[in-house]
Amino acid sequence: MNLFLYSFFIMLVNLTKQEIFFLFALPNLFRVVTNLSPFMPLDGYLMLTTILKKPNIRKNSFDLLKSFGKEKKKVQLPIIIYTLISIIFIGFLLITQTLTFINNFKIAYNFGNTNFIKFIYQMRAYSILIIIILIKQLITYVNKKRGHRNESH
Repeated sequence: MNLFLYSFFIMLVNLTKQEIFFLFALPNLFRVVTNLSPFMPLDGYLMLTTILKKPNIRKNSFDLLKSFGKEKKKVQLPIIIYTLISIIFIGFLLITQTLTFINNFKIAYNFGNTNFIKFIYQMRAYSILIIIILIKQLITYVNKKRGHRNESH
């Protein structure tokens, strides 16, 4: 679907010469690339494990990293390379997302520095995400408490 949306918006850019559609196309391209990456547990990883007929490549690679230096195991170069690329890829994603958040925070702060409500409004996507995470955590906590209470009766 993301590939279709990317193609659709690129077609609109070419037809209308409006660059605004490129802003809609680019995130979809990033989603396609990220989804096809074999370094995250997404479709690309599942395709890789299916093609190689080796399940749990990711888990095994990180287990190897955890046990590095502790046990004498036969070291497999492809697994080491996969682990290193995975770490770099995940690090890249974390750094770029953190920098994007900081930049958006600065923009919202500069826009709403005279009014806290304007600041919150500018940060609404992050605010909603934080609220959803907090609600999920609260629901998980309440369900665990209920489960413990039911087990003791």
